[in-house]
Amino acid sequence: HQAVMKNTLFFAAGAIMLRTGKRNISEFSGLASSMPITMSAFAIAALGVIGFPPLAGFITKWYLGLGSLEAGQPVFLVVILLSAFLNAIYYLPPIYMAFIKKPVEPLEKNRDPPLLLLVPMIITAIYVIVLGMLANLPYGPLELVHMAVQMFL
Repeated sequence: HQAVMKNTLFFAAGAIMLRTGKRNISEFSGLASSMPITMSAFAIAALGVIGFPPLAGFITKWYLGLGSLEAGQPVFLVVILLSAFLNAIYYLPPIYMAFIKKPVEPLEKNRDPPLLLLVPMIITAIYVIVLGMLANLPYGPLELVHMAVQMFL
């Protein structure tokens, strides 16, 4: 799960740097209006890393938290919650800047990257959503992992 979310974030960061030259979050004001697909993919992946349901990161955090409680180790649940909190501090400001703040300077319309760069970002962003929503289905990702682990035990 983490790899897919981080790949999406790297794709989005690369697209932003390529198309705008911006490297600082303080320069993201209104960026979603000129790069809507890129910033939407960034937001989906960032919210997934934070652990918002129904995204892939939530499923990971949920099962790690349940496992820590079942093992009688609530300290690990605290670590997971602290991680989610720190991720929120890190990832919510660029989302706020891009979607809520007004642009400081006029932005060009449709600055999303070419399709060759956009398609992988869209695919991984969709995967973040699908992985979270379908995780508990029969023969979904979690069931397949469980079956694979059982083969080795």
